[in-house]
Amino acid sequence: MSRIAFTASRHLSATTRTAMCDYVTSLSIIDCAVVGGCVGGDALLLALCVERGLRCRVVLPADRSRVDTNYVM
Repeated sequence: MSRIAFTASRHLSATTRTAMCDYVTSLSIIDCAVVGGCVGGDALLLALCVERGLRCRVVLPADRSRVDTNYVM
């Protein structure tokens, strides 16, 4: 199993968003991603990884007010 870990800023520029999309779509041998669970970049990275079909593990921030609502179950 090949893994990669990501975390990102809560505030992203359009250029950074594009770069993140390009990078995640270029991954070829990765089958699992560990992603931060915060709003902003973490949420975007998770969505991109799920869209690619990667298995994902999410690490939630200690400050639960920063958790993206998609992680709340």
